[in-house]
Amino acid sequence: MARAVAPVVRTRGAAPAMGGDSYQERLAKYFPIETSGPYLAASAAITGLTGAHTIERTVWLLVIFAVLGLGTIPLLMKQYPAANYRQRWLPIGFGVGAYCIWAYSLGALPEELHIYSPIAAVVLPILYAFGANFSPSTPDGH
Repeated sequence: MARAVAPVVRTRGAAPAMGGDSYQERLAKYFPIETSGPYLAASAAITGLTGAHTIERTVWLLVIFAVLGLGTIPLLMKQYPAANYRQRWLPIGFGVGAYCIWAYSLGALPEELHIYSPIAAVVLPILYAFGANFSPSTPDGH
């Protein structure tokens, strides 16, 4: 579970929360490199081996995006077991969101679907960085 974000032990009263990862560690750990890396390699291969704006390219990019995106969910469910996290869907949601933002920012699939915006490619990672401020907590909340 080294790649999982460490849960914060919340305390009652004025005492600060204990444990957990730093902001920089959460920012890196929420990102699912196990599926985002293969997506980068596959999308580069697909764009290099197919013609621009063709059905073939669009279908292959969609298939790779969907398979790896759906594969991210069980991967993160294993990293964030319910026994260790009170709100396990928070880090799972951030991980899946990070994968989608990464895929969008790379541009290959959104350009094929005619939904790419350079502004969104800049703003979405900033929103993800803001989301990394949130820390999961232990099941009992303290």
